[in-house]
Amino acid sequence: MNFLASWFLPALAAVAGPTLIHLLNRRRYRTQQWAAMQFLREAVKRNRRAIQIRDLVLLAIRTLVVLLFVLAMARPYWVGGGQQAYNGSEPIHAVIVVDNSLSMGYTALDKSLLDDAKAQASAFIETLPSGSEVSVIPMCTQPHWFSVGAYSSREDALNAIEQIRVVDQSADLRAAAEQAGIALEQDSSVQTKRVIMLGDLQSHGWQDNNLEETLATLGDLQIVAVQPTETDNSWISDFYLRDGIADAESTAHFTGTVRHEGIEPRSNVTVSLIIDDQVVAEQILQLEPGQATTVRFEHQFVTAGSSREPVFARAELTLDADRLPMDDRRVCVVPVIARVPVVFIDQYGRDEDLERGRLGESFMLRHLLSPILEEDVEHKSLIDVLHRTIEDFTIEDLQDARCVIIAGSVAPNVADVVTLREYAEQGGQILIAAGGLFEATSWTTSAWDDGNGFLPIALSPEPVGSLPPANTQQWPTFSLNPETFEDPIYNLQIPGDEFNDLISAPVFYKAIATDMTTLDDFDEKE
Repeated sequence: MNFLASWFLPALAAVAGPTLIHLLNRRRYRTQQWAAMQFLREAVKRNRRAIQIRDLVLLAIRTLVVLLFVLAMARPYWVGGGQQAYNGSEPIHAVIVVDNSLSMGYTALDKSLLDDAKAQASAFIETLPSGSEVSVIPMCTQPHWFSVGAYSSREDALNAIEQIRVVDQSADLRAAAEQAGIALEQDSSVQTKRVIMLGDLQSHGWQDNNLEETLATLGDLQIVAVQPTETDNSWISDFYLRDGIADAESTAHFTGTVRHEGIEPRSNVTVSLIIDDQVVAEQILQLEPGQATTVRFEHQFVTAGSSREPVFARAELTLDADRLPMDDRRVCVVPVIARVPVVFIDQYGRDEDLERGRLGESFMLRHLLSPILEEDVEHKSLIDVLHRTIEDFTIEDLQDARCVIIAGSVAPNVADVVTLREYAEQGGQILIAAGGLFEATSWTTSAWDDGNGFLPIALSPEPVGSLPPANTQQWPTFSLNPETFEDPIYNLQIPGDEFNDLISAPVFYKAIATDMTTLDDFDEKE
């Protein structure tokens, strides 16, 4: 057994405390003859042996408690096979894994947890016997870090430890243990091996069910906890632009979330919105432990680019620095454009005639996204509408389009399917709605085409529900279940209650269903 703490031996003197107290309590008493006491003395003599044994047992227990406490303060570690790292002369191959996750930037007295971990790792390297080799592994991926195997020079190993920096990532203990296992096998031919992990041991890093099994494969392992005495922290957990893009004619809406954990609240915390290094807005918050506060800012951009070449602005949300300054800011890049081209394809296209009642199935969505505004309205619509039919849209229409919306249209021909598939493969968004001239069977034949089209799945020829007959007061309807919208693609970044109301409010008579069996057939063919 070995001990890390230098003050272990002085503390060991405390083990003598119970013995001294026992001796001091053995006071002499003046003898006075008394019949009742004489009787008690005779009884004590008969039980003296049992009492002495009891006192010795109690003394041993008290001494053992103090001894175990001193041993715990000494931070012992066990060395298998009689190996000695600090006092022995046999060289070892040491694999040092240093936690450089974001939480290791926590600072107290101008010294971060990472600084403490690096100091302990350096002290360990200094004690290694001559001929030892050291592999250094940052727990999180660090830019410009190159693994060169084991260092045979103590100076090189110390320099590698010094190069470790805090990164904005969470610690992955299992991945780090796997890297350590690879280093044990490949980095050095020295037979005696040891793995040392230093970090703050955040609870989320130990939730992997396979972690214990992975650590067991490392053999001789020492885990050193580097933790702060206080754990209060405030941070920005989320920051985004509500619409994803901005323009120079309407107001951009930013949303952020500020969280605080600890024992004490924080008062008068300044949260600032910074656009291209200029503070444009501020708010003052009162933070309580366990609290998550949502902040909202508005900003009007002045300069905008085209859809093909947008102007990018740097938006940053910051709060007053605390002991962990790296999580006190978040940055997002904002594309600022003048107009967003969106292609709408329906059964009428440019031949739509409002006076004659010839309204395409995309009419309502077009006017929702791009309402017709009066000339004196200050802000204009961001959407630039391109209205087409499936027969007359072109590749040029799709070049700058951020989205293609197809509603109530007949099925596309082979050439159109190829064009739309290429558009989707390049990251374009396609929204397809039924109604009008839409027919599920023909769409499946052309746009699914056994997985060669742009439909993600074949459509069922049998719809869900049916349209009500004329002059019918009551007819079966259905609505969407918000619980089925858990996929991140449906994340609208709005409060949960508002999202549930948005999803469940529309009522439907009829809908097109998908044919899940086609995916099974598709997998078999693949």
